[in-house]
Amino acid sequence: METRTTETLWLEVKTYLEEKKYLINEEIINYPPPIPACDAQFNYLLEERARLTAELNRLQDLTEQELNDAETARLWQELLTSSASSRQLPGD
Repeated sequence: METRTTETLWLEVKTYLEEKKYLINEEIINYPPPIPACDAQFNYLLEERARLTAELNRLQDLTEQELNDAETARLWQELLTSSASSRQLPGD
C-alpha cells in the first residue's frame, strides 16, 4: 500500500477540485444561448463553480497553516464531511 504524505493528499484534492472547476467553466463557456434566467442546469453550473471556488479557497487557507497531526486529521475529516464532492475525492 502506498503511503502518501499530507502535502501529497492536499495537492491531490486541490488538483481534483481545480479539474472539476475547469470542466464546469468549459460547460458554462460552451452552454448554448440564449440562456434564460430560469435555466436550472445553467444555474446549477454557476452554483457548482462557486462552491468549488469556495472549497479551493478553504483548502488554500488550510494548507497555509502549520498544523500538528491531530489538527490535520480533524481538518481532513471536516473537509470530507463538508464537501459535496467528498464521494469523488482522490483515493476513493
